[in-house]
Amino acid sequence: GVAYVFVVGTGKPAGYEALMAAQKEAREARRGVWADARYQRPVTVTSFHGNAPGNDSKNLDREYLRLVNLSADALDLEGWSMTNSRGDRLVFPKITIPPGFTFKVVSGKREARAGASDGSIAVYWDSDREVWRNHGDRAVLYDKNGNEVLSRTYSPRTRRGW
Repeated sequence: GVAYVFVVGTGKPAGYEALMAAQKEAREARRGVWADARYQRPVTVTSFHGNAPGNDSKNLDREYLRLVNLSADALDLEGWSMTNSRGDRLVFPKITIPPGFTFKVVSGKREARAGASDGSIAVYWDSDREVWRNHGDRAVLYDKNGNEVLSRTYSPRTRRGW
């Protein structure tokens, strides 16, 4: 229970099944990180890159959030949504995230597909401008029924995503 599975990319790494079994056991027993309410959700933010290097509007693919599916099952995100502090809303297309896999929510213009520039599973906001304010912003994730799943703040002062 000292960690959670964090897979970047689209293929299952060696030992994946054993790691997922150990994670399921720790989660059910609420050991370690699994005792924290933040990890009782189906997903959590692992990093928030709200300020892309250089001119944000010319570098939208470097402005993103990375999230991880913490649940023991594949997560169907179709119909889920995310908002920022301005009230801009992204509605997720049909995309399924395997348990333990990460996915990026990228500000730039591309269709949802497996294989962002770093090999990650990615959903694109399809924006012509930066989505996240450089001085700080809040991302709120909602399930397909409109229930808030999580809320995270980006703050450049702390250099952390929450």
